[in-house]
Amino acid sequence: MVIDPNLMMLLLKKYFLILVSGLLVSPILAQDIHLSQYYTSNISLNPAYTGNYSGDIRVTCNYRTQWGQVNKPIRTNMFSFEKKKENFGDEIAWGFIVINDQLSTYNLSTSKFFLSGSYQKKIQANYFRAGIQAGLAHRSTDLNGQTFPDQWHYGTGTFDQEIYHGETELNDSYTYPDFNAGLGWFRFLGKTRVAAGYGLFHVSRPRANFLGDFRLPLRHVFNASAIHPLSESLHALPYLLYMNSATATDFVLGSNLKKNLSKTINIQAGAGYRGSRINSDAVILLAGFGYGRLDFAISYDITVSELSNNARNKSAVEFSLIYTTPRRFSDKISIPCNRY
Repeated sequence: MVIDPNLMMLLLKKYFLILVSGLLVSPILAQDIHLSQYYTSNISLNPAYTGNYSGDIRVTCNYRTQWGQVNKPIRTNMFSFEKKKENFGDEIAWGFIVINDQLSTYNLSTSKFFLSGSYQKKIQANYFRAGIQAGLAHRSTDLNGQTFPDQWHYGTGTFDQEIYHGETELNDSYTYPDFNAGLGWFRFLGKTRVAAGYGLFHVSRPRANFLGDFRLPLRHVFNASAIHPLSESLHALPYLLYMNSATATDFVLGSNLKKNLSKTINIQAGAGYRGSRINSDAVILLAGFGYGRLDFAISYDITVSELSNNARNKSAVEFSLIYTTPRRFSDKISIPCNRY
């Protein structure tokens, strides 16, 4: 039997919705929303990292657009707020994050809202953190613009939306609760600050697809980083991330350099690499600057996977903007006493 290549392409395109609505069932799609500048978003990286910064309040905005060659790009928007209270090295922090991810081709939208909290305990020279996170996720699509295998008309060789699609249990939206947890650690080795963390996502294994019969697999996230002074004004910031979800893996490694031009101005530049056990994904280039308590960075992903062989726009662009207020609480306390 001879199979029409055009028919195969149409069927593959339509089945893509089913794969996506199954919430990333295949190894390639099994990753959650991810960032190249993942280290700029504490709450999405690890609940224990909530409040993991120097300052009182931190506000972070992230924006990513990718895969412009697939009709319309995938866009990710993230906004997070964090606040903490310090006391002799220990601290309590809380925050929230709002995430929106859009795949315009199928009008597929995912929105998430999470509350996050963490506690830090200092034991000798070590700082240990633990955090939990809870929230809701909502996913929706426009079924009116979709076609299904049962709507294929063999006489015309096209899909006909007037034909009943036969999908009796398919919903156009669903909402599910989700819970995450994490641990973190850091300390100073000489003048170098080293850190590591582990996050466990989808702890409750929620049901999450348009058919309601698929449970999200656990997602394990390991990360490590360092801040190493090369001179008084120049610092190296190496980083490493490894994620595993079911049979899918994803890792990112690289390093940035931060140069202080003055007490209030700094610049950054760096490079990284993202891949998996079976595929190389992208080379990441980054540039940024800081002014006072405001930090901005832009990264550019150059796709190096096999997908790029026939792709027009082999890239993704990402922005991060962070504002951190100075610390209002001192680690020192005053003991009232009589004066003589």
